[in-house]
Amino acid sequence: GPAVTSYYTPSLRAVRIISRPHRAGGSDTFTVPRRDQGKSLGRNSKTLAQTAGVGARWDAEIRITNGHRSNSMANEANFDATAAEPKRSAGERAVGSAITARLPAWWGIALALALTFAVYIPTLRYQFVHDDRGQIVDNPAVHSWNAVPAYFTAHAWAAVMPDEYVNYYRPIFLLWLRINDAVFGSQVWGWHLSTILAHVLTTLLLYLLVLRLGIGHDVALLAALIFGLHPAHIEGVAWISGVTEPLLGVFLIASLLAYLRSRGGGAGAVKWKAASLLLFALAMLEKETGVILPCLLLVYERIFG
Repeated sequence: GPAVTSYYTPSLRAVRIISRPHRAGGSDTFTVPRRDQGKSLGRNSKTLAQTAGVGARWDAEIRITNGHRSNSMANEANFDATAAEPKRSAGERAVGSAITARLPAWWGIALALALTFAVYIPTLRYQFVHDDRGQIVDNPAVHSWNAVPAYFTAHAWAAVMPDEYVNYYRPIFLLWLRINDAVFGSQVWGWHLSTILAHVLTTLLLYLLVLRLGIGHDVALLAALIFGLHPAHIEGVAWISGVTEPLLGVFLIASLLAYLRSRGGGAGAVKWKAASLLLFALAMLEKETGVILPCLLLVYERIFG
């Protein structure tokens, strides 16, 4: 039969080259005739070269294919990782939204007021200082209810300096001192506590005012935080005699809120206007700078009216 020679290319694919033998002398040995030997070797070499070239091309194609496959797998892995991240972020946002939805609407301002109160807790250890001695400790008008009518007929220092001319007309402020004296007496921490509460109430009213203006809940909460924690209020809160500032804020902002409510019309509009005027009067009787309320109303009408 024909002689079969197997060659293996670099791609490990077997290629068989079959050459027809020539029987010589009747023996069982098959040889290639000498005259055909060169041609056979040439054909074999050519076939081997062609086979090696094909194998090389196969190897190159396999490497390219494997490279594309690896790149594709890597890209798919990167895509899966990238696609999974937004899902986690969306899940986290959903959880955050669910938690926020379960919280009541007032939790933000409650936290802001609690933080404002906590900041001024150290003032409960403070004592009477500076004008506190003259206006509170040594002022006989603050320690007796019989002196209340005189609050409205004389200046704030009349009981201590009757012969002096003072332009502080603050009967509501003196009434506030009288109430604190009746409730706390010489317990200084109580005086400081009432001052802190007045500041907290002013912060709450400011929050309601911003909401009423329609600016937004987040802005109202931010305004309350800034107002409640701003260091400019330290003197008015830590100093007992400085309570005129937060008290003025209470009456002034409450008057402005009542005015805004009256602009809505309806059966209660007149009552709200009357309440606004009453609160405006109390603001001026508490501290002289309460007179600025009409200017604030003009500014409001100019911007929001």
